[in-house]
Amino acid sequence: MTKRLFVAIDLPESTRQLLASVDPQIRGVRWIEPTQMHLTLTFFGDVEDDIEL
Repeated sequence: MTKRLFVAIDLPESTRQLLASVDPQIRGVRWIEPTQMHLTLTFFGDVEDDIEL
């Protein structure tokens, strides 16, 4: 089994709410719950569960 590994920072609540208010019908955007919103700085991809970090 694998997990997605990335480095991210949390967004301020005001930014999360602003993004959540954007039209959900925009093409090409996959919306998530505001509590899960973050800014990804680096994405490492899928890594095996048993890897030690």
